[in-house]
Amino acid sequence: MGLFGSKERKPRVVDVGAYHVDGLDYPVDEVVLLWGRLDYLLIRSAVHEKKYAQYILEFEQIKGIEIVSASQIIEANKSVIGRAVIGGLLLGGLGATIGAISGVGTKQKKIIENYLVINYVSAMEDDMKVMSFKLGEMIIAKKFVNEIRFRAGILDASTSEHPTTVKL
Repeated sequence: MGLFGSKERKPRVVDVGAYHVDGLDYPVDEVVLLWGRLDYLLIRSAVHEKKYAQYILEFEQIKGIEIVSASQIIEANKSVIGRAVIGGLLLGGLGATIGAISGVGTKQKKIIENYLVINYVSAMEDDMKVMSFKLGEMIIAKKFVNEIRFRAGILDASTSEHPTTVKL
């Protein structure tokens, strides 16, 4: 033991909110809480806690936990009228014509959604199962995933005991 105490890492109680996607008996987009307790992971509905069952997953059952990103491209029609009005206000009749022409077509927007995917061994059926959740806040989710990996004994490069070295 060093002067300032032990370097042994102790488990923390962690939690994250998410939207259910698949794998449990909740509707899609049901708001759920995933709570990392000292011995298990507790999953329950955040809104309808009396309507739906809560689930307990022992850490030894968890075989993998990852954050997966999915991107999609959304196309939306440009506003012909809105662009004509703005063009008309700025440059008169010619501006309105040019604004209307520039409003023909579609614009594309890329949206990235993050999902939490948990692979586990079912206690009742002894086979591999998957559950997935759509995430919101990534900073909290990354800390949550690292803590669950630590407790489940799942190690990878991102859960190294050594902090990142930063050259100043």
